[in-house]
Amino acid sequence: MSSKISLNNQVLKGGEKISEIDEKTIYILSISLYSLLVITSGNKAMERTSSVLKKAYGPKNTSVNYPNEAPLIDIQIQGRKGKRRYNDEKRLTSFINTIARHSPFGRAVLEDAAKDGYTLIFENQKDSCGFCDKESRIIALNPALSDELLTATLAHESRHAQQFARGAEDAFGVFNLRSELMYTRAMEADAETAAAATCHEIRINSGNAGPWKEFSEDSVEIAADFVRAAPSADSPVTDKMLQGAFNGWYRDIPMMTAYEDGYVVDTMKFAMRNTKDEMPPYDKTAESGEIVNMFCSNAAGKCYWAENPDVLNDKDKLSIDPATYHAAKLFFKVREMKTGVKPDPTLETLKVRFDLENSDQQLKQSAQAFSIKGPKLNPRVITNLAHVR
Repeated sequence: MSSKISLNNQVLKGGEKISEIDEKTIYILSISLYSLLVITSGNKAMERTSSVLKKAYGPKNTSVNYPNEAPLIDIQIQGRKGKRRYNDEKRLTSFINTIARHSPFGRAVLEDAAKDGYTLIFENQKDSCGFCDKESRIIALNPALSDELLTATLAHESRHAQQFARGAEDAFGVFNLRSELMYTRAMEADAETAAAATCHEIRINSGNAGPWKEFSEDSVEIAADFVRAAPSADSPVTDKMLQGAFNGWYRDIPMMTAYEDGYVVDTMKFAMRNTKDEMPPYDKTAESGEIVNMFCSNAAGKCYWAENPDVLNDKDKLSIDPATYHAAKLFFKVREMKTGVKPDPTLETLKVRFDLENSDQQLKQSAQAFSIKGPKLNPRVITNLAHVR
């Protein structure tokens, strides 16, 4: 399954047997999803992830004369067709060589992507900085964005390629919900950790602070916790710094909520719209130690969570938004009606980030904070948002 998914603006619709899904539930779903659009901080907010979720409002590329040099890592490069191809390939090479020359961490990640047969390309993208596709062995970057932003994105997406090379699952709905959250969140937190380490090393080893500046402005919590764990501003990357960045990802609640929407809620919505009786199984189990040992490696290839392999069992790392909770309840009810398969019991073990008994008041307060009026909030309006790992 490709890790690039299109979202749409359709709303869940229940049949007669699920008519108890009321306006309150739709309101909870709507405001949580809509908050992805309104939680911004000027033009820079929510712009970078190489993953699903920060729309590409970042700095745009300006014309640069790139050196005519060979890539220092033997990875396939492909520019766009036509007159732009030659300059595209020089530009992509400059990203590779910046990482290869100045970041031991990033170089190791890129080398693994190259060994697994990935090709680096430019692809015009409306709503994302880049994506990694396991099936086609493609790492695609958005050519409209700045070199600094795309250097950080290349580190993130190459980390996903490395995760896939190590056996990471790229299909959704395979694991039980608890394991699914644990697994997909760890993939994203680790990819951002790789980007942090790469941009930091480029800064301290070359004096080029551009990629770190872009990363730290867009991934504030991750960068702050990475720096906080550093012995000094110019310290080589340590496991504690990697742990700090990884934990910082979970402090970005809007990002977590957005990934829940893309990886969990949309998977369930798509399955419910499917006219066939086939439904995602949500039945495999993955444990914290297994996951961190697969994904979370330092430049030497050692697990940076070796001293705390159960880190993913933390209840806050497994918390979910009310929208996710209600969508999952609905999905498992529909699935049981269609297939007879009982609901996934791990749903009820997850911490919900709002107190559901007081959710009306909490959500009204959130709506006021975002200048959203009334309980009849329009449904999700994001369309064609590229969902990328």
